[in-house]
Amino acid sequence: MIIHSLTINYKQMKDLFKSLFIILLVSVFFVSCEKEEDDDDNEPDVVEFVHPTSMTPLWETTNLGGPESAIYDKERDQIFVSVQNPGNTEVGGYISKINVETGAVVDTFWVQGLSNAITGMGIYENTLYIAEDTVLTEINITSGDIITKHDVETAVFLNDVFVTSTNVVYVSDTFGNAIYKLENGTVELVVQATGLESPNGLWIEDNNLLVASFGVITDMQTFTADPTYVYSIDLDTKAITKFGDLTTPIGNMDGISEYGEGNYFISDWTLGKIIYLKSTGEMNTLLTLNQGTADIHYIDSKKVLLIPMAFDGKLAAYTVE
Repeated sequence: MIIHSLTINYKQMKDLFKSLFIILLVSVFFVSCEKEEDDDDNEPDVVEFVHPTSMTPLWETTNLGGPESAIYDKERDQIFVSVQNPGNTEVGGYISKINVETGAVVDTFWVQGLSNAITGMGIYENTLYIAEDTVLTEINITSGDIITKHDVETAVFLNDVFVTSTNVVYVSDTFGNAIYKLENGTVELVVQATGLESPNGLWIEDNNLLVASFGVITDMQTFTADPTYVYSIDLDTKAITKFGDLTTPIGNMDGISEYGEGNYFISDWTLGKIIYLKSTGEMNTLLTLNQGTADIHYIDSKKVLLIPMAFDGKLAAYTVE
């Protein structure tokens, strides 16, 4: 009797464990399914990239004596504007500080006594680089003091500046059809070619230096030039190609600033246009202003494009939509 009773209990126990095991498997299955659903719910929504279609005026800063270039200082949340102040050799060119939210002038003559030919700017940490004629000047942003000036002896007219994340400074020589760089205190020629057609605005994407060219100048008195293209320079091989296989000239370009990866805002000095250039080479005009639309700068974090208007003596800010 005892043996029979034990046999029955063993069988019951075996059936019980089998049932529990099945229940456990089912539970694990449903928990796993719920987790996958939760994971799907927690996945971030994919934001589709939207190309800009319009621009709305935000603010204007007036009474600037020939603003040429504007740049946003992200670390200090302020704007610098290079002002050529043509005809006033006593004061010379100067750099103004502007409030990024309102356009109010914080300091008109933050740095003064510069060349009347000051043009593009670039920032690395606490240093502001600015091109002035044939010199590349370093300014301490905290103090506003000039740190040093680098003579580019073979340059004709330095124009735009682009600074990499490793503090390599590229500068275009518009009249010399050349690009120079400053690295570790030494200036050297990167490339020189008539095919650059008066290089002006600069931007680096991966290992390619993009050049928004002004065009072959046919009359230096009126600064008339044939419209031209954005060129791409391979920094390894120095090969020069047209950006996006363009077949139609863009214009007499001054500034270039990236919008999203591989897309760019371009300014046309002569026709006063703000052009949007896609990575594919497609382009369209978003805004038409006056002649003298100069070296633009896009602030991605604020969705604002800064537009110096040299002949109008003002800096305009537009919200990009």
